[in-house]
Amino acid sequence: MASSAQQAFAADAAAQAAWLNYGAPLFQQVDSASPIYSAGVTPPTIVNLRGSPTGLVTRFLIECTGTLNCASLHTLTRMKTGGIANLLSNIQYTDPNTLQRVNTSGLHVILDSIQRGRRPVREAVVPTNDPFGQGQNFNAQWSPATVSGGTAQNFHIVYEINLISTPGTLNGAVWANTNDAKNLFALTINPNFFGFGNSGANDISGSAYSTDAALGTALPTLTNLSFVLYQDMLVWQPPPGVNQPLVLPNMALAHAYRLSLVPALSIKANTRNELPLATQRSVLGQTLFWDNFGYAGLPGTDVTNLELKIANSVQVGIYTPNLLATRTRDEVGMDMPVGSASGGSNTDWAVYYWGSRRHPINVASGGNISLYFNPNTVEAAANLNIGYAWDEITASTMAVASFMG
Repeated sequence: MASSAQQAFAADAAAQAAWLNYGAPLFQQVDSASPIYSAGVTPPTIVNLRGSPTGLVTRFLIECTGTLNCASLHTLTRMKTGGIANLLSNIQYTDPNTLQRVNTSGLHVILDSIQRGRRPVREAVVPTNDPFGQGQNFNAQWSPATVSGGTAQNFHIVYEINLISTPGTLNGAVWANTNDAKNLFALTINPNFFGFGNSGANDISGSAYSTDAALGTALPTLTNLSFVLYQDMLVWQPPPGVNQPLVLPNMALAHAYRLSLVPALSIKANTRNELPLATQRSVLGQTLFWDNFGYAGLPGTDVTNLELKIANSVQVGIYTPNLLATRTRDEVGMDMPVGSASGGSNTDWAVYYWGSRRHPINVASGGNISLYFNPNTVEAAANLNIGYAWDEITASTMAVASFMG
């Protein structure tokens, strides 16, 4: 005879299958805002958007557009350290259960979409001598590489907030079809969107565009800003003649796909700096933003290796930067970004991705698991931030007797 836990899992699987078969896809604009940008203002401008209390939500899209310009005879140059993704320095999403599922940078959200989809995010394939006119024909997910003063140019970027932790399932979806359901977004417009990059004295790796003169001289502008929130969901709609009652897959909804950005503490050279993984979660990806401001070497030459270990004894894997880049190309089809933190010629800023989506790192069952970051050169102003992507079961569901068996 099946246990209560087995019966619960079977019922939940049936409910998921019913939603995937009979749930009608619905994609709607649910909120918008047109804020005014103010450079360097403290506190920075925060845009608040709210989802609709409708359907079984699988993801949100945030469409952002605006206009760039600067003073005559000056130039803006897009930074290679994230570029227009740095429009938002922080994205927070809180679900109807007041769980903060996302608290990270705009760049991390963009890279998460790349890592999930295993492809450059929304990049058009440009064929050679295509007979049908296919290619990159629209300014979608686009920003200019340079802006000449007096000639305004527009940009378009879409941030994707995924709720599903496992493709092909509803694990992590949010039931929003209640009157008091609140899907809340807080978007921080980067107060350092523009940075003066020719002096070499300032770390502007978090900026989107660098100027060729001090900001008070180049007078860069960011205007006509628009933020539109779209909700991608399923609504219950069985076909005529099918007597299928609405049943929620509660175990699937107990999952939460979460993103966070965590600063590492003091990083030392020629040392296995330990970055422990938090417990009670399945880690799907670790994205390391290594800002070794002032380093004058090629990408990766300031790092000896990265290593993953269980209980400081079982070596899961160890990679040099180039070998890790090979693995990343196998997983997502391209390298992670590298660039200059000063906006100059040094390549002192790099992103490293340790993906585990094919085989999630289950910290609950694996015990103490840590990633070790071993740089051979650490400049005085260096810093490391780690972007985590993980799946977890919410505590309220873990406490249910039928779930625990």
